[in-house]
Amino acid sequence: MPDWEPLRRARIFITGGTGFIGTAMVEAFADANRDHHLDARIVVLTRRPDAFRAREPRLAADPAVDLWGGDVRDFADPDGAFTHVIHGAADPHVADDTETIARGTARVLDFARRNDARRMLFVSSGAVITDSRSPYSEAKRAAEALCATSGMNVVVARVFAVIGPRIPLDGTFAAGNFIRNALAGHTIEIRGGGAEVRSYLYVEDCADWLWTTLIRGASGGAYNVGSDEAVTIEQLARLIAARVAPPVAVRVLGGPVTGVTSRYVPDIGSARAALGVDVATPLPAAIDRTLSWFRERPNLMPSA
Repeated sequence: MPDWEPLRRARIFITGGTGFIGTAMVEAFADANRDHHLDARIVVLTRRPDAFRAREPRLAADPAVDLWGGDVRDFADPDGAFTHVIHGAADPHVADDTETIARGTARVLDFARRNDARRMLFVSSGAVITDSRSPYSEAKRAAEALCATSGMNVVVARVFAVIGPRIPLDGTFAAGNFIRNALAGHTIEIRGGGAEVRSYLYVEDCADWLWTTLIRGASGGAYNVGSDEAVTIEQLARLIAARVAPPVAVRVLGGPVTGVTSRYVPDIGSARAALGVDVATPLPAAIDRTLSWFRERPNLMPSA
């Protein structure tokens, strides 16, 4: 768990706080603020405040959480000064998001500079060190360079794959699609050969790691955030399929894989040593908690 004391009476501005990981960060902050009597506040930038209130009524009503309407590329400054800034707004599955990453990072850095913020956390991606070709990874690398040359006290977190409550069930996240099919009682289909190697950090662990990186990470440092417990896509599918009742079938649509398979698993030795973080939730428990969360909210299941 993070040492929350350095955030006592802090005022924090966060972009990307209404997404899958960002919401978990805001929830962790709200709980810690209440439990530890931090007297801190967080302002969450969102393009659709009303949609967030409808989706997360308890969190939106928390007295330590304020919503601020605007786009990360050109938002108007909220009133008051901020001690900490978290920039996490970006979606790797949105075609035009590279422009959002570039302009948004420049805008948030300018905001942090004018507020004389003590520290800024830039939430980057493991893709910057595993994918040299995609526009998304190139944009994240460029954003990291902007942070490094800004003269600000910025620390970088490179997030790898994450699983947990609120994971999109109808997007391009394999884990989300597998969970959707399992909960619906449908066969889980793997379009490729299923040999790709991944790892999955539970989203609440991820939130704790990100808060710890903000609080304890070295200025100018970059830390990998993720699990180092490797699993193939087929193994993930079969693990999810076996954890619903009755279990569902798994069908691998692609042929046998030959040659080198893709691997998206971080080296987290630096984060372990410098930040004191570790994988707290094993993958089977993470899957069970995710399945349970969605079972309790059937209205969030995509329509067939």
